[in-house]
Amino acid sequence: MEGDEGKNPGNPGDSEGNPVNVLKKKILLVRHAESIENVRIRAAKSTWTRMRSFMLPKLSEIGSTLMLLKFENDANLSDNGKEMALAMQDVITKNGLFETLKPELIIYSPLIRAKKTFQLMIQPLLPQVESQCLDILAEQSISEHVYSQANFRERVSRFESWLDEREEKIVLIVGHSKFFRHMLGNACSVQKFSNCDIW
Repeated sequence: MEGDEGKNPGNPGDSEGNPVNVLKKKILLVRHAESIENVRIRAAKSTWTRMRSFMLPKLSEIGSTLMLLKFENDANLSDNGKEMALAMQDVITKNGLFETLKPELIIYSPLIRAKKTFQLMIQPLLPQVESQCLDILAEQSISEHVYSQANFRERVSRFESWLDEREEKIVLIVGHSKFFRHMLGNACSVQKFSNCDIW
């Protein structure tokens, strides 16, 4: 196009075409450790797989599967999840992640599994860093999933706008896989974040 010669299209410029500094944030996304609900969902999938293969499901898995009928949205961490969070804390310490990337703000979902992951895995390593629990970060609700995906997308968008307005340049977020996948959009290469994944 006329007038665009000499400009770097990847680096926005001022009115005279001179490059300007673009302030960027580094965001660390941490999915919560394994929850009791995660265990129950795995048991339900295993039960269904065994039944499709004409095998009797395991008694323990039937019990866990039936517990899903309670629709418990705010499940606690499983015992394995607690161990997972503590083990990941050791990995972070050994790798020196927070020496390379020093979060200036920590945000976490109000749901128990995310809050406990923050308390076990992150808070002991960054006790002096400001932390906030935000309701807007909660996992997609059943009503949002069934009736209004648009409301969920709008909630993610509002959070992103809030995040853009913050002054901190390195932010760590403890939350949920589906929320993170909506934040990343097409840049997300995974179907589901694993428990304690850090992106």
